[in-house]
Amino acid sequence: MSNLKAFETTLDGINTNLDLYRLLDACKTRVGSSIIASSTICYDLSGTVAYTGGSATPYVNAYVSNPFHTLNTIPSPYFTEKDGKRSFTYDNILGYWVNTGYITDMDKLTAFKQDITDLSGGLNRATDFNSNIKDKYKTINELRSELDNKMRDIYNPEDQDPYILHNQSVYMTLSWTILATSVLYYLFVKL
Repeated sequence: MSNLKAFETTLDGINTNLDLYRLLDACKTRVGSSIIASSTICYDLSGTVAYTGGSATPYVNAYVSNPFHTLNTIPSPYFTEKDGKRSFTYDNILGYWVNTGYITDMDKLTAFKQDITDLSGGLNRATDFNSNIKDKYKTINELRSELDNKMRDIYNPEDQDPYILHNQSVYMTLSWTILATSVLYYLFVKL
């Protein structure tokens, strides 16, 4: 069983490196279904320019401001170097992207994969889903009820207890006065 909060935190860490994800996505889109993740070269770095894998065309991506800088930050085990040129496969970039966000050892990688497997069966398989969500829901409903009452008091001061009591006493006094006047009129004038 997976802990939903821990998985969410881990996933947030992975999602922070958006430029790498965009480079991965662009590579997969460009190469298409013929991609072989471990051997298809997505990008080459030579000098200070990033090239489209296996070509002499400088790589440009509207969503990644500086592809060279993004790729240049990837350390040694995640690329192959030959003749002063660094080549990045899809697996190289994906491995670095996942490792920087979450995975620092194989146990964590295994746990992350297990989290994905567990959560793909539905949120009810997470260990903290039922209690955590229900508690938050109850807390939020109580808070909302309290805030609604306070807002009602602010926007409708005539509905507050002192105003209701005042209005009630005024109308009761008026009713008794009318009744008493009517009885006295009837007694003295009609009889």
